[in-house]
Amino acid sequence: MGRHVETMSIQAASMTCFTHATAMRDIATRDTTVHDTTSHPNVRHDSTTHDSTSHPTTASDTSEPLDLTWNAPSGSPHHPGIRVTSGKVYNRVEGLPIIFGPTYAYTGSSLQIHSSLFGIVRTVGPIRLATPDGGYDGHLDLRFGTFRGHPFAVGMGVRLYNVVSPVERWQMTEPEAGMAAFFLHRDYFDYYNRHGVTAQVGWYGASHLQLVAKYADERWTTLSTRDPFTLFRNDQSWRANPQLDEGVFRLASLEATFDTRNDTYDPSGGWYLFGTYEHGHSPADLRAPRDVGGAAPPPPTSPEAVDYGRVFFDLRRYTRISPRSQINARVVFGGWVQGDALPLERTFSVGGPGTIPGYDFRKVRGDDNVQTCGIAGEIPAGIPAVCDRVALAQLEFRTDLASTPFEVSNARPMRLRAAGFTDRPVGVLFADVGRGWRAANGSPTGDWPSTYKADVGLGLDLGLFGVYVAKSVTDWPEAANVFLRVRRRF
Repeated sequence: MGRHVETMSIQAASMTCFTHATAMRDIATRDTTVHDTTSHPNVRHDSTTHDSTSHPTTASDTSEPLDLTWNAPSGSPHHPGIRVTSGKVYNRVEGLPIIFGPTYAYTGSSLQIHSSLFGIVRTVGPIRLATPDGGYDGHLDLRFGTFRGHPFAVGMGVRLYNVVSPVERWQMTEPEAGMAAFFLHRDYFDYYNRHGVTAQVGWYGASHLQLVAKYADERWTTLSTRDPFTLFRNDQSWRANPQLDEGVFRLASLEATFDTRNDTYDPSGGWYLFGTYEHGHSPADLRAPRDVGGAAPPPPTSPEAVDYGRVFFDLRRYTRISPRSQINARVVFGGWVQGDALPLERTFSVGGPGTIPGYDFRKVRGDDNVQTCGIAGEIPAGIPAVCDRVALAQLEFRTDLASTPFEVSNARPMRLRAAGFTDRPVGVLFADVGRGWRAANGSPTGDWPSTYKADVGLGLDLGLFGVYVAKSVTDWPEAANVFLRVRRRF
C-alpha cells in the first residue's frame, strides 16, 4: 500500500520561533473550538478563531505567539494598552499580517467594556493600509446587567473592518492552517475580503448557554493568490485562490452555543453544541462560476439579486469511560435551506486533515466527487467548494498510554519531561464518515444521499503535537495519509 504524506505542520521546527512550550500550548488552548464561517470574534465562544485580526476579549487572550502587548499597571478598572500581533495567520493571499493599534478595557461592578482599533499591513505587498495590501479592524463591546446571579448577562457590540476572511473556517483553526502554509506550502483555506460593519446583541445570563443576534452590511471581493515565502517547497506554485462571489451582502443571523465541557482545551466530559441560521441578501451579486467548460452554463456577466437561507450545526459529546480512556463523538451538518443558491463564500466541502483525512484535500475523484461537488472536467481554477450541504460524523477513542516500561510493571516511573510534551502520551483510534452534495433540482427537500465516504485511522497525541495515519475504507485503492496536528481533532 502506498503512503501519501499530508502533513499539517512540523511542530518541532516551530520551536525555533517560540522558545517556551507554553506559547505552543497557547495556540491550541485558545483554538480548540472551530466555528462556522459566520462566527464573529465579539462572541465569547469565538474569541479565538476568526478573521486575521484577533481581539483580546479576555485577560487570558493576551499572550499569543509573535504578540507584543503593553497594558497599564493593574489595580485599576481601566486597562489601556497597545497591541502588536501576527494575528495567528499565514496564508497565500496575505503572507504574515501584522496587526497593531490601541486597546482599552474596563471592568466595573456592573459594566464591562472592551475596545480596539487596529491597522493591518501584510508582508506580501507594499506596506500600506489600503486593500489588498492592508486593512483595519475596530470593535467596541459592552456587557452589563445581571440575570439570576450571573453578571454581565447582556451584551452589545459593533465592529468596523476591512479584513481577509477564510471560507469554511469550521474545518480547522487558522493558526494550524497557517503553520501548514508557512512550513509546507499547503494552504487549507480559500479567502475573500470583507469590508463593512457588524452590530450584535447577545444574552449570556446562563452558565452554559449564550444567544447572539447579528446584522452585518459587507462588501465581498475576491483576492488574488500571492507568493509568500515558505520554509519548505518554496519553489512550488500555490493552489489558486478561487474566484468567489462579489457584491454587497446584508446578513442577519442568530447563533446559539451550549457548552458543558469540563475543559475547552482537553475535554473529557460534557456536551458542546453550536448552531447558527443566516439569512443573506445581495441586491447585486456577481456570481462566480461553479462549473466551467464542457456542458457547464456560461458564467454570469452581470450582477443579480440574491436571497438565501443557510444553517450550520456542530454537536459534540465527550464521555470518560475509565480513568484513562474516553470516547468522543461529533456530528456536523450545514447547508442551504431556502432561497437562491449559496454564494461560494458559504458553500461546503469535505476531505483533508480537518474532516475526512483518509481523502486528500480538494482532490477530484472522477465522476464520484462528493468532496467538493465539482463536476469532472468542469472545475474552476483553485477547485472551489461548491456543495450546497455537508454532513459529517466523527468518532474517536482516546486512551492514556504508559510513558515508560516502568509504568507498565507498576514500578516507579522515570520520565524525561521534554518541554511542552505530555508526560503521558495518548493513543487515538478514530473513524470519520461524511460527504457533500448539491441540492436536488434546487429543492431543500431533495433526496438525502445514500452513499458516503469513510475512513479509519490511529494516532499518537504527544501534547505538543499529534501524529496520525488515516486510510479510506470506501475507496480502498486510495493511499493512506500521514499527517500531524497541533491540536486535538475536535
